[in-house]
Amino acid sequence: MNRKKYAILFLSALFLVGVVFSFFETKSDDKYEDFRCNGPTRYFLENEEIMVNQDLRVSGHDTAYLTLEGYASTSEGRKKLHRIIYMNNGKKAYKHSWLFNITNIHKSVNDTLSDREFEPLLMELTGDSSLISFDINHLSENLYLIGTPLSYIFTCNGY
Repeated sequence: MNRKKYAILFLSALFLVGVVFSFFETKSDDKYEDFRCNGPTRYFLENEEIMVNQDLRVSGHDTAYLTLEGYASTSEGRKKLHRIIYMNNGKKAYKHSWLFNITNIHKSVNDTLSDREFEPLLMELTGDSSLISFDINHLSENLYLIGTPLSYIFTCNGY
């Protein structure tokens, strides 16, 4: 009889812990309807070191863009990076995950990085050149951790 009491007590405590943790889970599905954040990152890819400021903006559930602005140190020297990845058809994939179609990658006139040198960074962000997925995790007030399926890519400040 004693074991039965402990088993019931344990299961009740486990249930109560689950109920308590469910109250702390963020319930806001539309939290990032108009989301903007900006943050610096340093990548070490193949023979390149890329220092870039990333500005992610999500407008509604359907459109977004990611601005990449910075420098890449390659075997040929230091090159300027300034590209904007335009996205549409955004869909919420899971709790904090958004999936977008990449519609265009605009290269600025002052961008001196070749498409071949940009490709490893794009693959780090997307895995392919047609879809991109973001995990937007709220860390604290106006501080977010942005990730892709491959890795967390940057921490940014919301504004």
